[in-house]
Amino acid sequence: MSLTKQDHLQLARFILRYQDKHGFPPTCREIQRGLQLSSTCVVHHRLKRLRELGLLTHRADTARGIYVNRYAVEHYVRSEAKP
Repeated sequence: MSLTKQDHLQLARFILRYQDKHGFPPTCREIQRGLQLSSTCVVHHRLKRLRELGLLTHRADTARGIYVNRYAVEHYVRSEAKP
């Protein structure tokens, strides 16, 4: 299944909202539950795609090592709106 820009933005926005609310990023399990995904494997797949797009960085050596690049997300949103 191919991910859409909306899928990418949904994940990035979830992480940003979670971090704004709690003061730290979510774990993969929290993302899975929050977005009602079938498994953490799906979360890892989606995180990998966001890393490839430059929308986030992920430190694999820590559970809460997900960092969203807010500037890149905003640029991604603006590029989506162009005809």
